[in-house]
Parts: sequence; structure tokens; C-alpha cells
Amino acid sequence: MRLLLCLLSISLLLLTNAAQKVNAQEWLEKVYHPNTSFYEVQDGFYEYWEGRNYEKSKGWKQFKRWEYFMEGRVDKNGYLDPAKQWNTYHKYMGQQSNNKAQGSSNTSDWSFIGPASIPQSGPKPGGMGRVNCMAFHPNDTSIIFLGTPAGGLWKSEDGGTNWTGSTDFLPVLGVSDIQINPLNPNIMYIATGDANAGNTYSIGLLKSTDGGNNWFLTDLIPSNSYDFSLIYKIAMHPEDPATLLVATNMGLFKSVNGGNNWELVSEHGLFRDLKFDTNNPALVYATGYEYSGGGTFSKFYKSTDEGQSWPSLTEGGIGGFIGRMQIGLSPVVPNEVYLLSSNYIDGTFKGFYKSIDNGDNFIQIANSPDIIIGQGSYNMALAVSPIDNNKIFAAGVSMFRSDNEGSNWEETIDGPNTPGYVHVDVHDIAFMPDNPSTLFVGCDGGFYKSEDEGTTWNDLSNGLQITQFYKIGLSSDGQNVILGGTQDNGAILYKNGNWGNLVAADAMDCIIDFEEPDTMYYSTQGGAVWKSKSDGTFSSIISPNNVGIWENHSWVVPYLMHPNDPKTLLVGYQSIWKTTDRGQTWTNLSGGLLSSDKLNNIAVAPSNPDQIIYATDFDLFFKSTDGGISWSDKSLSFMTGYPKDVVVHDTDPDNIWICTSEGEVYNSTDGGENWENYSGSLPKISANTMAFQKESDSAIYLGMDIGVFYRDNNMDDWEPFMDNLPNVIVNEIEIDYCNAKIVAATFGRGLWQSNWHDGNLICANTPTLKANLQVLLEGPFDPTTSLMTTHLLNLSLLPLNQPYNTAPWFHAGSEYLPNQNAFPSNTVDWVLVEAREENDSFNVLETKAALLLSDGTIVDTDGTAGVNFSSLSAGTPYFISVKHRNHLAVISSVAIELPNNIIYDFSKSPAEVQGSDQLKEVAPNLFGLHAGDFTSNGVVTVDDFNIYAQEISFINLYVDSDCNLDRTVSTTDFNFYTPSISLIGAQQIRY
Repeated sequence: MRLLLCLLSISLLLLTNAAQKVNAQEWLEKVYHPNTSFYEVQDGFYEYWEGRNYEKSKGWKQFKRWEYFMEGRVDKNGYLDPAKQWNTYHKYMGQQSNNKAQGSSNTSDWSFIGPASIPQSGPKPGGMGRVNCMAFHPNDTSIIFLGTPAGGLWKSEDGGTNWTGSTDFLPVLGVSDIQINPLNPNIMYIATGDANAGNTYSIGLLKSTDGGNNWFLTDLIPSNSYDFSLIYKIAMHPEDPATLLVATNMGLFKSVNGGNNWELVSEHGLFRDLKFDTNNPALVYATGYEYSGGGTFSKFYKSTDEGQSWPSLTEGGIGGFIGRMQIGLSPVVPNEVYLLSSNYIDGTFKGFYKSIDNGDNFIQIANSPDIIIGQGSYNMALAVSPIDNNKIFAAGVSMFRSDNEGSNWEETIDGPNTPGYVHVDVHDIAFMPDNPSTLFVGCDGGFYKSEDEGTTWNDLSNGLQITQFYKIGLSSDGQNVILGGTQDNGAILYKNGNWGNLVAADAMDCIIDFEEPDTMYYSTQGGAVWKSKSDGTFSSIISPNNVGIWENHSWVVPYLMHPNDPKTLLVGYQSIWKTTDRGQTWTNLSGGLLSSDKLNNIAVAPSNPDQIIYATDFDLFFKSTDGGISWSDKSLSFMTGYPKDVVVHDTDPDNIWICTSEGEVYNSTDGGENWENYSGSLPKISANTMAFQKESDSAIYLGMDIGVFYRDNNMDDWEPFMDNLPNVIVNEIEIDYCNAKIVAATFGRGLWQSNWHDGNLICANTPTLKANLQVLLEGPFDPTTSLMTTHLLNLSLLPLNQPYNTAPWFHAGSEYLPNQNAFPSNTVDWVLVEAREENDSFNVLETKAALLLSDGTIVDTDGTAGVNFSSLSAGTPYFISVKHRNHLAVISSVAIELPNNIIYDFSKSPAEVQGSDQLKEVAPNLFGLHAGDFTSNGVVTVDDFNIYAQEISFINLYVDSDCNLDRTVSTTDFNFYTPSISLIGAQQIRY
């Protein structure tokens, strides 16, 4: 059977006249009908938006998200079978159970990276991910269940402090509603799929009989018998929990035996909200859209026979052009029904209505302010206090409160970094059943709680592993730095074990510069690519909407960094655009030579990246062998699905692979002229991403709608590579060559990593470890010139302009400092940075020359941030010492796991440098002593050394004239720094 999962509530048309409204009605009817092709819906959307500018909160973003998700999952006729994933998964895993019994080379062992805590730094407080719905245990309200759009069902047993997933190993990714049997709480039901934005599709109504630990399908599944593709709401009879009503996009279904059998009781059309009357369960209320007999505008429905029959109430004071509506009921006022409604035309606030006769007639109580703020098609929520019907909360983008039964409204959530902050786009509001002053909210950022009726809020999202990642970028130096683009919650950065957010938007693909790791890129909705600046912020470097590039583009714009030259990037819109200066200027590389509508993949051959470029659009394959001067194209219509990703062999530029939306993988060994089906027994579900492992026997990791798979040239077929990985959509896979890991970006369960299958460590172009150091310079200085110039440069020791490759300068091993002309302009002097063994602080493992800048930062000799160590490993603690040639030295008091931002006070006044024996504690149990010209005669002699040596009697003290930091001062130390020495050995450090 062919079913279309549509974003059924998108009221996208911003109509300005009656003729347009009629056209809108015809188009929306196509959206709602089950046998309407995805491409008909898509054509209608673009026909409307042609010539119009993007407008925030008008449904454009929600449609583009849905389009991106669905375009890669419908068949070539534009239809989707929602039950396919469930059926395919169980069939495939049954086969794999037999294979595993026969032995497998699978070495995967996945573990969660994060985020497990809310990203805190950045322009706005971060969020964990979207929460669609919530439910409370009827006997213990500290037990809470949450439904998420792509991360399944989550449970807390302590009021939201800790969370565990309940559906990780089912192919059920979205949950839109939850119902718990109040007489037997072990019996639960969940509506699968994402009813708000279509981010996942429904496989039906699931039931648990053990409190949510295990789940099975009821008889209500998308099939020839039950023609639906989304479930919006579940309603349970308050006195007979075996009686259930379910609202879907194709009508209302009823079961009287706990979901064993179902009857279609209304074929009116799409139903969005559904509630039994709290005082009279014979009465049931619903809202939704009709497919015929009055158009697609939303209506209010009422049943008086426990949901068996459903006449619509088209009049009753509600009015016309109604969009989505939410129902509110209060148990303290038996006959009252409330409706929160959006405008069908633009998704704004239509009105708040009240009925005092069980929904037979309504009066409008308020139509301002705009409670919904233009997003009625995407998210709305309504909650009435169970003890005081005057207190009502309503939400769209923000949340509002009324204390007089809806007549007046006041916004009750504030901006970021305030006690009243809740992430925007609210999807569900609920009062705690046994404490009505406590309120909960599920929104695009997570789950929030207020104990004072909405005045202040606490974020309870920590532990919800539900972030929806589009793409990620990894650092290539082994430092485990990850930049990820997420839906709803922006670009988030994982560094030094912490998460921070960089932007509040939808963010997509990300890249970290392999030469300058502080230079990062991410893309956002609208096709813009952003680059980090020196102050830590980002600015757009290319966009199809604001720099004169008026081209179509994919929701997730493909772009890449040249594998050998990080200054060069390619971005794909309709054309391929190129920069060779990290985004300052751009040229149209392909000109008008590509017959593309919007590119969805671009790739270069790692072995010949300046000449060989590949790209795809829909079922077209493009190729250039001369760096973009000329292009050829080839049809991929022989593939069942559409290209989702392209990878190229690291040494053979003609050996390429494409994965498709139908779970296929194709291989070409002649640059795309001919293709071989490389799919083997892969499940026929969307294959979204591939990662080719360098220096391997054609090892490929494949991310699909359910997990990760692996294959190389030594294997006849793909095998699952997903031990301990939830059954979740994998959108991208990256390989960490320094740590032998693969990292998976999932759409709904955050980031995960596993040991790779096998291979050799590769840390090309970057060191193994980078130390980020800074010293705190004190004493007299002129901040308008060079900090500490007098202090450090005018002591008549070794002048800064001394040649760096001749005596009496220095080199450590074979490393010379480069010519001074190559230094950053704010260089003060040079220092030595030593890494010492964790268990033996006297054992120097590696010594690096570095530059001290006027702000106290220590950088590498090429001026790049940090100090690069080539022989050290990330994840291991080291003692770190910093030595200055003017007899200043410090060493960390404890072994430190790099790269941390290590800050030491590395300064004294000029007088102290010239002879003071004062000690300064620069960190707990860490001291520095300045031993210079003790006789103040302008030179350092043996007399200075003798005075110094006699005065030092500290045992556990690191002092700077102890140049090898072995805790003793001897002639050896003196020989390191006395200017009378003019010859330097190969391993000697002039100090």
C-alpha cells in the first residue's frame, strides 16, 4: 500500500486575497489526502513561495525540515510505506541472529558521547532536544514519561532528575502521545511517529504491559485495513481504560478491548486533538480538518456516545478560516470547554473560545495578543488548572498565562539567562496531577518545571539523550573536539569534555580546520555557511540569500574542505562555489555547466582533489576531471532510490561509492561510467551516510535509518556494526584517525562513538597533542605598545633580534626557532615548554620552543595557537613546565591532561628580576623564584650564582634558576644560563 506521511498541519499559505484563499484550499486538500504524492505537495509549496521572501514563523522552516526528511525516504513516485521500517528491521535482524550464531567479525562497542548535560555557553542557553508530550504515573507522579520526535520514549523515576530510554532497541523513533491505564499502570500506549513536524513516521499504536519496559504492536498499524500514516492523539475512557480512541490523519479509530481490535468511527479527515469529558465520559471532543463537504478548515467535533459517532459542529460561534485547535477542559466546571485556535492562513492566533454547554456553542473570549506567534501549524499547547478554571496556560512560540479564564493574557516565560526562561516552541503543557501549582512544559529545547505557576522555571533536561544531529565535524589532532549541527538547538561544540552552543538556529554540516583548529565552519537553514572569528563568534561567509548568489539549495547544504589545503572550500547550491582564502572571496566553479536544481552531495578525490570533483542532484551524477573547467553528467535512474552520500577511495580517484534512500550501495571503479550493486543483504531502508577509512582495504562504515553497517574487500556482505547502539537514524559518520574511533551523529539520540573495525592510527597534518598555555604577566608595562617590553627585553642578556640559528642562541634537539620576521607582531620573547612524565616529574618527554605574546599567550613557533607535541598522546596527564631565558620558570603542581587552558603567573617587576629573592605562589603548591643579577652589576656571574645557591634551602620548591627543575641548584644549572658560554651542543638548551 502507498501512504504519504505529510506534515499534515502545515498551514503555509500566507494569503492576501480571496482568490488566493481558494487556491490554498485546493492545495491543502492534496496535502491531507492519503494518496497524494510527495511531489504534488512539494510543487504546491514552491508554487506558493515563488517570488516571496522567507518569513520567520510562517511554516517555511518546518516544511523544509519535513521535505529534507521525506525526500530521502519516499519512493520514486513520491510515496512512503510507514510500516516498512518495522517489518524490514525485524526480518533483517532475524536473519542476523542466525549469522551471529555462525560467527562475525563485528568489533563494535558503542558508547554515548553526548550531550548528556545542557550546553551552557554561547549566545543563548542550549537545549537537549525536542519533547513532544508527557505523561505521569497515576499513583506516583515522580515517575514521568516523555515522548520525543526522534529519540523514542524516556522515563524518570525521580521527578525528572534522571532519565532512561525505554525504546532504544525498537525501530520506533518518534512518540507523539502517551496514555497510561489508571487502574493498571503497567498497561501503557504510545502513538509512534512525529505528529508535529514529520521528523519520523508512524508504524502504529504500541502497547506495553510491563510499565514501558517492553513494547509490541497493537492491531492499529498502517495497512490496507487502516489507511493512516500519522497518529496525533490517544484518548482513554476514564472509567473503562480498555476503551480507546485514536486520532489520525485519516479519521478516528476506536477499540473496546485494549487495542486488540479497532473500528474506524469517523472518516471526516485529519484529527489533531481528542479528549474525553472529565465529568461525563459519554461526551468526547475532537478537532480536525475535513477532506470534503466544507473544505479543509479545522472544525470542532463532539460525540455523545463515547466516540461511536461524530457529527461536526461547523457553526456555534467559532468562525471561519480556523487552523489547528487545542481543547481545554476543567474538572471543576462540568459544562465548560475551551478552544485555542490558530489562523488557517498564516498560523497566528485566531482566538480563544469558551463554551458553557459542552461544546454546542462557543463565544470568543480573546483574539490578542498573538499567543501563538505564527506557528500554529507546527506547535500549540493548552492546559487548564485542575482546581481553578481561571488559570489557563497557552503556548506557541512562547507561553502565556491567563488568570481570568482567557480574557487577558500575559507572557510567562522570559529571555535567556533568567529564572523565567523556557526554550521556545512549546509542544505540551501539563499540571502535576497531585500538585496543581506545579507546571511542566515540553518544548524544542527539552523539559521544564515550574513550582510557582509559571513564574520561575527549572530545566529538567539533563540526562535526556535526545539531540537531533544533522552533521558533525571532528578535529583531526586527536583532541576529541566535535562541532555538531542540530535541529532546533543550533551548532554545539564539544571541547575539553564540555558542551557549549554557538548559535540558536537549525545548524547542519560542520568542519574543523585541520591546520587551525580554532577555525571552524557550520551551515544553517537558508544555505548560509558560517566561519569562526578570532573573538569566538561566527560570521556568514557565503549564503544564497544575501551575497548575490540567487540559487536554489538543499536544506542541508553540502560543502567540504580541500583535504590538503584548508584555505580551500567548496559549497554546493545549484552550482559549485569555491574559495581559496577561507571564505573571503568566492568564485562560481561550475558556472552554468550543471543541469542541477539543488546539489545534495559533493566530493573530491583525496588523491587528486584539485582535478576530480563529483556531485549529485536527485538522480543525476556530475563529474569534473579538470578542476571544474568542464563537466559531464550521467543519469542514476537505474538506482531504486536517490543518492544520499558519495565517498571516494583515498588512493584511487575512479573508485567511488554511492548510498541511496532505498538502502542500496553502488560502486564504480571507472569514475562513474559503470556501476555495480554493492548492497548485499542490507535492509531496504534509507542509507544516509558513508565514511571511507583511509589506508584500508576499502573499509566503509554505512549509517542507515537503523544503525551502522560495515564492509571491506575481505567480506562478501555487509554486517551490522551497532552493538549497544540504539536503533536510531544515523545522519553522519566521521572517523577519528588519531584515536581509532568512529563517531556517529544520530537524529534523536545524540552522538555516539565506537572503536573502529581495524586499522592504523593516522594523525596527518596535525600533532598528536596540543597544549593551550597562557602566562599572567604582571609588573610595569605599557599596554598600548608591547606588554612587558622593558621587563623582558632590555635586560642585556640575549636580545630578541639575535639570529635564531646561530650561537649563542639555542636549539632543542634539531629544532631551531624560525627567523624573527616570521613572528606575530606582538611577540615578546621565546620560551621553552616541557612535557614531563606523570609518574616522574623529572623525566622530560618532549621539549618545544614556543613564543610568548604580549597578552601572555604562548603560541607555537609558526604563530598558531597552542604548543604542538608530536610524540605525546591525548588523554594522558603530563607535568608541564614553562621556562623563560631570563631565569623564570614554573612547573605545574599536578599532572595535567591536555589540552586544558593552563594559566600560570609568570612575572615579576624589573626590580625583582634584577636580584630579589622573593617567592611567589603562582598556583596552589607551585612557586616561582627569580634568580638573576643578584649583585646588580649588569651581568650574571658566578658570584650571583653563589649568592643564589646559598640562600636556597627549600626541598619541595621548584625554582626558576633550577633550570632542569630537579629541585637542586648546581653548576649545571648555572651553565645553562651564564652568558659566558658560547658553544651549544645538539641537545643543550641555552637558558
